[in-house]
Amino acid sequence: MYIKNFSQHLNEDDMKNAFVAKGFNPYTVTIMKTKIGDKFESRGFGFVVFNKKEEATKFIDQCNQENIVIEGCPLYANLHLTKEQLEKEKEKKIEK
Repeated sequence: MYIKNFSQHLNEDDMKNAFVAKGFNPYTVTIMKTKIGDKFESRGFGFVVFNKKEEATKFIDQCNQENIVIEGCPLYANLHLTKEQLEKEKEKKIEK
C-alpha cells in the first residue's frame, strides 16, 4: 500500500505505532528518505505491507471515509500500482 502526506519527522516505528493505535497491524512500514547533508529526512511518503490484501483495503476505505489524521496531517493511502498499471488506469479514464 502507498501512503503519503504525513509529518516528515515520523519514522517507521512512529508510523507503525500510529497504525496499531487505529486498530491495524501492518507487517512492515517503509518511509522513503532523502539524504540531506549528513542526515536522512523523510520525503513524506512510503509503503506499508499488510499480511492480507483485505487489511490494506480496509485501511484504505477507513482512510477515505474518516480522514485518518496522524500528528495533524490527513493521511492518503491507496494500493500501490506499478507504472504499467498506472498507465492502464490513465488510458481507461481517457477512454471515458
